[in-house]
Amino acid sequence: MKIFTAIEVPEAAIKQIHPQIYPLIRDYPGFNWFPTQNYHINLHYVGDIVREKLPIAVEHIENTLYDVPVTQMYTMGCDLFMDEHIIIYLSFYRNKIVEDISNRLFELFEPGKKRKHDFIPHVSLARLKIPSKQQYLLLKKKLANLKVKAEFDVPAIYIYESIEKSKTPTYEKVSTIALLKE
Repeated sequence: MKIFTAIEVPEAAIKQIHPQIYPLIRDYPGFNWFPTQNYHINLHYVGDIVREKLPIAVEHIENTLYDVPVTQMYTMGCDLFMDEHIIIYLSFYRNKIVEDISNRLFELFEPGKKRKHDFIPHVSLARLKIPSKQQYLLLKKKLANLKVKAEFDVPAIYIYESIEKSKTPTYEKVSTIALLKE
């Protein structure tokens, strides 16, 4: 099974976010827009583990995050990543608690390794093959002008299983790790 750790975007926040990004969805129907039930902030992709070893992984994660307090996330706007595809994503303001969680999980599962990229809290919204330079610049300008306002509490970290059924995977919660209430 393929697992990853993430922050869930609650339904109330999705109801705030979706109307604000709808103009993008309308203007770019050719993009592969991810279903809202897949919205999450990925903290660390663990990868393949044997199902029988899941309880051990959960215990290690719980021990690693035993002292992390509940926190909040605040959206900023949209931007994009580019590699072999363009990924439109919803960005969040920097949160030191969430960065600490991501760093602890990275060290737990990748001990001694150096990260290839800085942690950027985000929710992936859509994907498309790289368009022309003119289309790219227009999209970049639209995203720069789009402000998305939403906020939500982060009371827990979730472990999800990624199930590849079609070109859009399904994510199923397999465990919940509650954060400390102050």
